[in-house]
Amino acid sequence: MVHMVKLRNMKRDPALMAENVLKGVELEDRIASVARENGFIVKVRWWNVDVVLIRGDTGFVVECKNYELSKGEQRKAIRQLRKNFERMLPMLCEKFNVKQKNVVPVLVANGFSYNSKYVLQFKPEEFINFLKSLGEKVF
Repeated sequence: MVHMVKLRNMKRDPALMAENVLKGVELEDRIASVARENGFIVKVRWWNVDVVLIRGDTGFVVECKNYELSKGEQRKAIRQLRKNFERMLPMLCEKFNVKQKNVVPVLVANGFSYNSKYVLQFKPEEFINFLKSLGEKVF
């Protein structure tokens, strides 16, 4: 519950908001770094998408939130992710020869209020371990 108080106060306190943005950028950069080490083409903060990962004919459109999501925040994050996903899908298929069926939307956050359909959800360390496990596989 302490975490939720911080999120409510963040709207009023620019210092808290800046701190959270910095942590979000750090999370995006960390995911990008691990993905590069594991053979992915990485685009960070590209066309308003936090991270785009491409390897072979597979792609991930990743929305990063470096905090626990309330139900409303999670809905908003998923709407943003789906909007970004729909915008990126034709571009990834055309520019990087990624198969449409192999592009996956991913939400990374410290905690979730519910499981969303059609979106992979990971905590940061889980997603990093997932990327490392893919590094061993040939697509």
